[in-house]
Amino acid sequence: MKNKAKQEKRKPSNPEREKTFNIIISIITALLLWAYVISQVNPSTTQVIDNVPVELLNLQSLTSRELAVAGSTEYTVDVVIEGTRADIAALDEKEIIAQADLFGWSEGTNYIPVTVEVPEEVDLVEIRSDKIEVNIETLIAVRKPVEIVYTGTLSEDSEV
Repeated sequence: MKNKAKQEKRKPSNPEREKTFNIIISIITALLLWAYVISQVNPSTTQVIDNVPVELLNLQSLTSRELAVAGSTEYTVDVVIEGTRADIAALDEKEIIAQADLFGWSEGTNYIPVTVEVPEEVDLVEIRSDKIEVNIETLIAVRKPVEIVYTGTLSEDSEV
């Protein structure tokens, strides 16, 4: 009889309350594990850097052979890098250098390979569009006489 009275005095368990408690404990545990992984393990990840400008090298070699790049000389490539999250987050995109060497290329449409240099902290995985299409044409220079026409008056202490 005493046992029966004790059982009646106990409060019945609340399953909704236990479920809420378990969810809170799960969220706290997940956050602690996530913080540990980010701060201590620092996992490796890849990232795409879009529109890295390509510097054209040896443009003067084309000029000396009376050639020139037709159209715009602004080219870009996409670069895929790999490194730790901290290193990638600290990376300045200006530290990634893409170059294409025009030395030795001839007139017409040329597909020039692009080389990319990245800081030591990260690794270069891929250069998307590792060749750029450059149209090289004959440089046309025409001498034309120029006549300067002044309007208004100039003061005596000024020089044209």
